[in-house]
Amino acid sequence: VDTALASGPDALYHALPLSFDPDDIRRHLAEFVAIAAGKPLIVSYNPSLPLTPLVEAASHTDITLVISPSDENLIPSKLTISAVIQEVETSQTECGERDVLSGAPRIAAEIHVQGASGWPPREELVSGIEEAAAAGATRLLFYGSIDRQSIDRVADLVAAASVNLMPVTFNAVRANAPLPESSADTAVRFTQTVRLLIGAGITGILVNAEVTQLAKETIRETSIAECRQELPDPIASEL
Repeated sequence: VDTALASGPDALYHALPLSFDPDDIRRHLAEFVAIAAGKPLIVSYNPSLPLTPLVEAASHTDITLVISPSDENLIPSKLTISAVIQEVETSQTECGERDVLSGAPRIAAEIHVQGASGWPPREELVSGIEEAAAAGATRLLFYGSIDRQSIDRVADLVAAASVNLMPVTFNAVRANAPLPESSADTAVRFTQTVRLLIGAGITGILVNAEVTQLAKETIRETSIAECRQELPDPIASEL
């Protein structure tokens, strides 16, 4: 956590340890929240883990709970999102009965696109995002291949999310996107990817701690207008 914080992030992504004991998760989260020094947390939902400790931790810091789709789906179903929100509300009720402080985490739906050919028709994409928003998701976490050939689909995704007031964060850690290592060429490709994402309207980028500064420098040194100029002409015109 110290390494991540030293990189200057706006939020921290964290995977909870696999423990079925609520007290273990409660102690772990209390320690993590304290070390994170108030930074917002992004946490993956795991249906096998107790949810009550996370709801309790949400009374102390801003937590976004990310719901992943099943392997065969692009985005979590409306029923899945509704079930998680119902579980959150039940946990809050139980906390209230025990006079324990609790909070409601924000709910994010994760979108998986497997390769450039994995994009569904635009109508299916828009419908999935609308259903996620109707079920209670308030933001999207997205990963997939990013290049000039697929950026038009990313722009479609962002546009559909914007209509539903859902900010979109791109998961560059999981995506098939170039990340900088030691070579200058790779860093240049990463910078180009960030600029394409900004141009398409992405509002957040999830990266490894060691590349946080490069991502932030790229964002600071450019403008949305400049990034849109790098998009294919039809997309830039629509935006």
